[in-house]
Amino acid sequence: MLDCELKGYKACFTAGCYFKMANVTMALCRIHNHRLAGIVTDGRLGVKVNIMSSTVTQNNVVGIYVLGSDSHAKIKKNEVAETSGPAIFCAIGTGPHIMENLLTKNRSGVYVESADPLIFRNEIFNCSESGVIFTTVEEAACRGEMAMCTIRESEENGVLIKGLNCSPKVHSNLEISLSKLAGVKVTEKAHPTISNNIIKNNLAQGILLVEGSSAHISRNIIDENMKANIAFGGMLSGDTIIHHNMIINGRAEGIFMIEGEHTIITKNKIKKNMDGILLSSASPLISENNIEENRRCGIIMVSHCDPRLFRNLIINNYMCGILMRQNSMGIIEKNEIRDNYYQISVHGLSKKRMEKIKQQNDMEGIYDSSIGDCAIF
Repeated sequence: MLDCELKGYKACFTAGCYFKMANVTMALCRIHNHRLAGIVTDGRLGVKVNIMSSTVTQNNVVGIYVLGSDSHAKIKKNEVAETSGPAIFCAIGTGPHIMENLLTKNRSGVYVESADPLIFRNEIFNCSESGVIFTTVEEAACRGEMAMCTIRESEENGVLIKGLNCSPKVHSNLEISLSKLAGVKVTEKAHPTISNNIIKNNLAQGILLVEGSSAHISRNIIDENMKANIAFGGMLSGDTIIHHNMIINGRAEGIFMIEGEHTIITKNKIKKNMDGILLSSASPLISENNIEENRRCGIIMVSHCDPRLFRNLIINNYMCGILMRQNSMGIIEKNEIRDNYYQISVHGLSKKRMEKIKQQNDMEGIYDSSIGDCAIF
């Protein structure tokens, strides 16, 4: 099917094309103004559908709708724009290859419902909801992979991942930026892998894990988000691992963790945020991080925190290296703490406890704990 125009009329409930169990190649076509869908493909494993270099615009419910168990339709180098619903919808059980498309001014760019697509090198701009949505239906697994994409200026989140058994791989994306909410939001017991992405300049968090969800977060550049660069905590957060990330220039915290379980935060570079790490009623393992040049404190612990801090480099923070308040304790050993305005500021610790912290860490400065409060300069 080559160089066709299929125009709908808003008064009629039409779809531009409906391919059912058909081997088809569509190229250089223009499909627009249909009240249902621009293109519907309903295939099975072995059915070959290729949709290439076509323009699908101003359709109502969905731009391209992929149906059929194990359908592997290839959707490549198309422009899908101004759709009232998703530009591309991947129904349960499908596994389409969605590559090098331009998806602009749709409700969402790609909507994945318990499917296993490859979403590769797409440009997704100006969605009225979230740029890409991964979700589950009745706990059926949602896997999928999204890589090398650019997502900008979504009215909600750049990427939304939700539902039990929702565990896509979001990796190597060139930019997830300028979303009105979070760059990546994970909710409703989802557990994705988020790695090697650039997530920056979002108006809320860079990565937000809602209570009950968790993620494996590694080797990302998370830069200059308006709220915390990474925020998470609560029940089931203990399955979260944060390692080898560059977490920089946050307007608020580099990492914010509240009421969290035994999360691992290791080998990250946490630099030039307002605070490096803020813990509230949390007990993570924090090890081998470089925490430096934050505009207030390297690490803040409030409200009965009990973390384990090992082998961190905590230097050149403008106020405190470590600030401990409200009966926070923890194990603090083998850290290098220096060149902060205060090395450690604590409230309510005994002189004996402070001596132990000083002996177990490489720390420059003097302290005075005669009244139970202490600042080590």
